[in-house]
Amino acid sequence: MPFSFNRHGPFYRLQRRLGLLTDADLAVGRRAVMFVAVAWIPAVLLAAVQGLALDAHHERAILLDFSAYALAIAVACFVLMEQTTDTRMAHLVAQFEARGIVPEASRSCIAKARANMERRTGSWLAEAAILVVAYGFAYLWLLRAPTSTEAGAWHGRMVDGSLQLTFAGWWVALVSLPLYGLLFGRWLWRFMTWGLMLYDISRCDLRLVATHPDRCGGLAFMGQYPKTSVLFVFAESTVVSATVLKLVVHGDASLMSFKFALFGMIAFFAIAFVVPLVVFAP
Repeated sequence: MPFSFNRHGPFYRLQRRLGLLTDADLAVGRRAVMFVAVAWIPAVLLAAVQGLALDAHHERAILLDFSAYALAIAVACFVLMEQTTDTRMAHLVAQFEARGIVPEASRSCIAKARANMERRTGSWLAEAAILVVAYGFAYLWLLRAPTSTEAGAWHGRMVDGSLQLTFAGWWVALVSLPLYGLLFGRWLWRFMTWGLMLYDISRCDLRLVATHPDRCGGLAFMGQYPKTSVLFVFAESTVVSATVLKLVVHGDASLMSFKFALFGMIAFFAIAFVVPLVVFAP
């Protein structure tokens, strides 16, 4: 099988058994539409049943919630980027041998680094932990969100100190938010396994040239790595921006009050996409 970030793990095998994809075709377009439909359409229909699709109070209208749209966009992006990352990451890894950076004696070391990446990426324990965290995040978010207004929100409200979910709230708690969390968490784990693979490669006997014209010993092509995850950055920026927009427009919050959160998001992206390349600095 060619180098792949996305053809490993229990969730991938489950989708393959369900016929949603094959080893040769990730079918990202079809799956993106299906995942968004599963996360979004039932929630809207269930909200409509209880009169919460549209309401004079924006908090009690799912169709007026910026965050709901951002969630759908993020889910679609997480799926769509699987194809592009597979293609681009495979190209980057192939460059080590194509550019003569890996001598014949070190090819087994590179193969071992790749095998370790595939083993880590496909870990059932990692995906199980991600799923548990995703459900925990969904519960905590829903527990906190309805208390922001006395009337509650379209997904639930507090009654005598306990959370009372609406029909749409139950769907979001059991399906929509965990799906988002699972896809998001799987990408974070892949970024970690990619960084670990680069670390393993850096420990191989590489043929680097100090006087190479690219001024990086011949490794300048690795600087293309951050570009492979443009959709991830777009997805998370959309979610954060929608949350901030909702609080500014409807909650009378000041945009400047989110400056640390926005700086934190920028720092997170820097850590995710720049730090893995530092392993080659020595």
